[in-house]
Amino acid sequence: MNKFIGLMALLLLVGCEEPAVEGSEVQTNDGGRTLFAEYLRADSDEQVPVMILMHQPGAEHDREDFDLIWSGLSQVGFGLLSLDLSSHGDSQDLGSIEELSTDPDGWPTDLEIWLRWLQRRVDEDDEPIDVNSVGVIGLGTSGSIAAAAVGAGLVDCAVAVSPTRTEIDTLAPGFFEDGDPVDLQFHDILWASGTEDEPSTSDVAELEAETEGATRSVRVPGPLYGREVLSDDPDVREQTILWCTDKV
Repeated sequence: MNKFIGLMALLLLVGCEEPAVEGSEVQTNDGGRTLFAEYLRADSDEQVPVMILMHQPGAEHDREDFDLIWSGLSQVGFGLLSLDLSSHGDSQDLGSIEELSTDPDGWPTDLEIWLRWLQRRVDEDDEPIDVNSVGVIGLGTSGSIAAAAVGAGLVDCAVAVSPTRTEIDTLAPGFFEDGDPVDLQFHDILWASGTEDEPSTSDVAELEAETEGATRSVRVPGPLYGREVLSDDPDVREQTILWCTDKV
């Protein structure tokens, strides 16, 4: 995509006084679960990339976690899909957040369900979606899921905010068939964390060193985690948007 357009989007983002996640609420019933998300269809007659946004798990977190970068990403021209993870927002309650945080068939399956939803939009509704150019931005545990999804070859790039090695190892098997070896090939990932948020601070340094191709890490001073990393530093939000612009 044109970097000039991306820079203009950042200016619009900085000037946005009332950030919000605004699109159309969509629903999918797949695999025995009912999930909701906010979807913004790209204003284009040609196929365009889509960014899937996975919020930080926990009380008071849902698709609105991305209000501060929604406008900037939309101005760049992406299609956007901001999820309510299972047991969050309007999506079906599938158990406690503590249980789902270690369940490879939990939130990783949510992501696979929405990837299938995007494919159906193309097949059934002729939606201008480039299913070969899909990225994920994940916060907290969702950052670990985003990184694992790239490593498993499900999506093209990711922004992984506050991931940990333990979460990646625990949740990545959800992207593989039972009994198959878990082989993650990290590439095209922007790793982000606070400088004093262990274990993600140390893990991000190690994970970046293992990532092939285009990669980098961003550190925000302090014990910041998940959404705090985006909300505390506008430079991180700008770098996130530019990274996505370059990668999909």
